[in-house]
Order: sequence, then structure tokens, then C-alpha cells
Amino acid sequence: MIGEKQKTTVSLAQYIITTTIICAISFVLLYKQRSAINRQVNDLKVQVTSIKGNENDMSKAIDEIQDNNSESKYFNENAKKAYNVSNIKGLYTFDKKLDNVNEVHYKLCLYENGTFHYSFGNNGNLTKRMGNYTIVNDTIFLNELLDVTIDNSPKPYNGSAKLQITEERVLTDVNSLVKVDNSSFDATKVELTKESIQDETAFVAETPTLNKILANSIH
Repeated sequence: MIGEKQKTTVSLAQYIITTTIICAISFVLLYKQRSAINRQVNDLKVQVTSIKGNENDMSKAIDEIQDNNSESKYFNENAKKAYNVSNIKGLYTFDKKLDNVNEVHYKLCLYENGTFHYSFGNNGNLTKRMGNYTIVNDTIFLNELLDVTIDNSPKPYNGSAKLQITEERVLTDVNSLVKVDNSSFDATKVELTKESIQDETAFVAETPTLNKILANSIH
């Protein structure tokens, strides 16, 4: 009986020791596994933070690109409005037959020396004005100095008119210069288009300039 009790006590002690060792090993393994998981979580957090940082950098880069595009568009639009005599001078015309009675004509020549010749009217009854012009942004201001008759006799005239530069080759007269009894014609929005160099040269050759008319009137 005593021998059996001793064996039972030894077996129980071995069981307790074995169980303790297994628990200790399990705890160590569990701790290592938990530490590894924590390291992975921390690594993921670092990666997420890095990704967010990259997203912020990318967002800033996109914003800068958009800002640059906006600035570029702004400067391009303003560059288009940087009109001057050299890129606006030339011959501009508008001719339209409205009906069996009315046929309107506009012809504006902007000379390189800053003077102009402008004729406009209905059915051949043309008014001719001459003077000098200035360009401010996208607007041409005509300073009318002479009213010219059919035989090119000048009469002093004090008037003004303006045209909008709609495009580089289109000028819009907003002055209501021609009165026409036709609802299809809007005298406040007459678009004159630029003619060819050949047409301009022919017009200049056959039309006396302001300086020439003034010189002839003195003699």
C-alpha cells in the first residue's frame, strides 16, 4: 500500500511539473506570437502613415498643377488681350443684304501709323470718317477728326466711336452707326472681319490717307 501511494505521489508530481512546463512553454510561445503580431500592427501603422503622407504630397502636387494651370490660363487669356497696332492694323469689312431695299456696308481701315478711315451706310449712302485711334486692352477707340464727302473734301468733325476686339480677326462695332428699318439687323453688334493683305493693299492704294487729305486741303 505504501509503495502504491509513493508511486501515485510521484506520478502526480510529474504530471504537475509537465503541465507547468507545457503552460510555461505555451505562455512563452503565446507571448512571442503576440509580440510578432504587435510588430506587424506597428509596421502596418507606419505603412498607413506613409501612404497618408504620400497622399497628402500627391494632393499638394495636384493642387499645385491646378494652380499652375489656372495661372497659365489667366496669363494666356491676358496674352490674347495684349493687342496693339502691329497685330490689329488692317482692313475690316461687313457687307450684308437685308432685303430688297436695305444693304448695309461697313469698311474700316486701321493704318499702321495710328490713323483710320471708316465708311459705313446703307444702299451706297456712305458716311466717311477719318482720324486716329488708340487700343486699350480689347477696345479700339476712334477719335473722329474729319467727315469726308464723296469727292474726298474734308470737313472738321468732333466725334468718337469704339469697337470691341472679339477675336484677333474680328471687330465688333457697338455704336449704332447705321439706321435700318429691318429687325434682322442689330446695329449695336456689327462684326467686321479682317480682309486679306491683297485687299488691304488695294484699298490703301486707291484711298487717300488722312495725312494726304490734310495736305491737299492746305494747298
